[in-house]
Amino acid sequence: MKTMIFKVDGIKCGGCAKKIKTAFEGSEDVSSVDVSVDEKEVTIMGETFSGMGIKSIIEDLGFEVMGMKKA
Repeated sequence: MKTMIFKVDGIKCGGCAKKIKTAFEGSEDVSSVDVSVDEKEVTIMGETFSGMGIKSIIEDLGFEVMGMKKA
C-alpha cells in the first residue's frame, strides 16, 4: 500500500475536510483519506491511485495543491 501527503491551500475548517473526504468515498483506488485542518494536509492511502489524479480531484473541489510527497 502506498501513502502520499498533499499540502493543500484553502483547508480552513471541518467542512473543508468533509468536502475532501466525501470526494473519495466509494473510490476503488483510495482506501483511506485523512485531512488535517491544522497542518493543511491530505493523506491518501491506497494501492493504485495516481498522485496527479488525486491532485486534480482536490483542485476540482476549489483547493490548491501546493505540493505532494510520498510518506
